[in-house]
Amino acid sequence: MIQGALETVLEDLTGSDLTIIGSCSWDRFEGKERFHGQLQQHWFELQNRIGTKKFLGQKFAIFGVGDSTYTHFCGAADELESLLQNWQGTQVGQTLRLDSYFFEPERCEREIQAWVRTLKI
Repeated sequence: MIQGALETVLEDLTGSDLTIIGSCSWDRFEGKERFHGQLQQHWFELQNRIGTKKFLGQKFAIFGVGDSTYTHFCGAADELESLLQNWQGTQVGQTLRLDSYFFEPERCEREIQAWVRTLKI
């Protein structure tokens, strides 16, 4: 099932053998200010809905989509790795960081397929 962070509930994260979480790049923020409607806001809202729940033994894989010319290439993937540590979930495989996805979709598709084959459930 493919679902956005905004629609995700606790049961969505515990009902499968592997949950893949990902995001395009997002801005870093200082303090508590968040901009409505941006993807990272959806992740923050999900974190609030999850609260202090831990996911011991639950397997996750992480991917990020970005542009290597940005200061923080796939910075959202770093944030998701931190989130997973807070959740105490188990990361399966290395984090996939895709560069220039929208400009080189064929190359990225090959990288995605190769990455998925490395994920051991």
